[in-house]
Amino acid sequence: MKLSVIYNTCGISGRENVGSYITSIRNILDQDFDDFRVAISSCKNNKETQEALKEEFGDSIILLMNPYL
Repeated sequence: MKLSVIYNTCGISGRENVGSYITSIRNILDQDFDDFRVAISSCKNNKETQEALKEEFGDSIILLMNPYL
């Protein structure tokens, strides 16, 4: 793998912006690069947001969830 992209999400405020997350991540995945991987770094996002990201992107991303911060 030549390039790793980390996309940070945050649910601390209580506002889940899953639609915005999906749009942004889709734009990253649609880039014309060879051999790259997208990792989602999630801090206190709710289960619904986590499941929506898993459902939308499956194995095309890596999900790193931290429910404790």
